[in-house]
Amino acid sequence: MLDDIAQKIAVSTSEIIGYEVIITDEDSIIIGSSDPSRLGDFHEASVQIIKTGKPNPDTMNIDKMKGTKPGFALPIELFNKNIGSFGMAGEKAKVKKYCYLLKRYIETMLHQEMYMKSSHLREQAVKNLIQEISVFDDEKSDESYLLSRGHELGYDLQPPHIAIAIDLFRFENLTKKIYEKAGGQQSAELQIQSLKLDVLAIIQKTFHKANDLIAPMQDDKFIVLSALAFQFSEHGVIEEIQDKCSSIIAQFEAKGISASIGIGAIAKNMNELSQSYKDAWRALKIGKKLHASSGVFLFKICFLKT
Repeated sequence: MLDDIAQKIAVSTSEIIGYEVIITDEDSIIIGSSDPSRLGDFHEASVQIIKTGKPNPDTMNIDKMKGTKPGFALPIELFNKNIGSFGMAGEKAKVKKYCYLLKRYIETMLHQEMYMKSSHLREQAVKNLIQEISVFDDEKSDESYLLSRGHELGYDLQPPHIAIAIDLFRFENLTKKIYEKAGGQQSAELQIQSLKLDVLAIIQKTFHKANDLIAPMQDDKFIVLSALAFQFSEHGVIEEIQDKCSSIIAQFEAKGISASIGIGAIAKNMNELSQSYKDAWRALKIGKKLHASSGVFLFKICFLKT
């Protein structure tokens, strides 16, 4: 994981503070350096730093150490384990204070990187589970397997659920405008990523029950399998889901985004939930054909109109 961000941090930090910066892995190999010629070199001074978790003593003769320049270095720690080191070349008294600040920065970045990767892996696992539910066939598939997969991810799939498909309206046009207005490709991509996170946050805030499954299926398409109580009124459920979907559309529009939403039928078992998933997308497709603008479309009503 340190490999993923080492070079970026070394270069950006060096540009800001004006000193040469290196980052090593746990084997004391330089994996990040403001001087690219040092990448891959062995940094002997880091061996003891990683082993002890402390900076080298002043008595150590740095000049005789392989791949090492005068300066100051500290260990990089993650979950009580030293996973590498970093250092700055220069007068020790001048660079030392920067090193302690950089230590915090790198370790914070690593924690954030781990969180992002963990979130991405979980999001992918939920998406995979929903895809498996969508193709479930009680004559060929094992329902207990999906129930077990759900429990592994913290979801109880036994209560009734209802599928909701969300499609951002002309999302490609919106991203095109962002690229046209942005100062560069990186800026545009960051804006688009931020927009996607905003969209997902609105959906998650609206469908926030413990057993609500939510996943982005494509850049502009999302699915929700909303959990219901075992005892429910069908009319009451449909009314509540429609209100939530209308709220999502209103929140999207406040951010300049249009969307269409399809709602499937209430499902009391895995086979029905698979069908509800399909019906939600069919309702969306039919609704978009019947209406040029965004809206909330119930499968039963759309089916009657076709």
